[in-house]
Amino acid sequence: MFNIFNELKVFDDKYLANIVYSLYMNHDDLQEELEQRINLAKERKETDSINKKLNGAGFPYINEDKLKKGFNIDSLNEIDQNSFENMIKELTFLNNRDKPNLLLFGKPEKGKELLSVLIGRAACKKGYKTNFIRYEYLLDILRGDGYFDPKHEPYKTLAKSECLIIDDFAGTIERDKMVISELQRFFRFRQANHLNGTGKKRRPHSTIFLSYYPFHKWNDYLADEDEKAYYFKSMIEDHGTMIKVDDSVEYQTLESRFWY
Repeated sequence: MFNIFNELKVFDDKYLANIVYSLYMNHDDLQEELEQRINLAKERKETDSINKKLNGAGFPYINEDKLKKGFNIDSLNEIDQNSFENMIKELTFLNNRDKPNLLLFGKPEKGKELLSVLIGRAACKKGYKTNFIRYEYLLDILRGDGYFDPKHEPYKTLAKSECLIIDDFAGTIERDKMVISELQRFFRFRQANHLNGTGKKRRPHSTIFLSYYPFHKWNDYLADEDEKAYYFKSMIEDHGTMIKVDDSVEYQTLESRFWY
């Protein structure tokens, strides 16, 4: 029996399916073994796909123990338990046509990055293409400074990312109007393509912003024109949810262990 499986390895996939089907239908003694091997292959394929998404997301390093402990929900304001369970824990915000964006704001080192990475990892495990990038690197891409190898098409990759996490948003004063205009065009592209298409092609283009800069002062960081800053604010106010993160207490073991 094992010799048969070794011989099957020489066939292309387009022939292999018919061969396996024929073996299954005509050899009762092989059916149990075939089922086990096919299920194992499916599990490995799914695991490989998830690992590929996790490895390609660009998440910052976070201590393994901290990831396993999950996130202390008591550190969140502006959102109640039920909303957290539905919108974030179940990732329903990704497929929300009107409000697909999140703004995690608060002082540095209070848990914004941890929560965003846990959300991003959960998104990867559910099959969403996820990317984590610092705001200053995104500006580098828009300037064409070559932070990434051009063959990787970073702009295209980030524009089409289904769950895009931008750390330290508005954390760099940018007075170049062309760069800010490109940034606006970048988000217009994502917003226009959010949940377009049908069936499997109906994919989200959600963005998670991390920022410890006061929302009302974004004008000072994004441009010297109120109009541009207003556009980015409206992405949050009209098409997103603001969540204040202030984890001033020790991380607790939470039922959100599922994040890991």
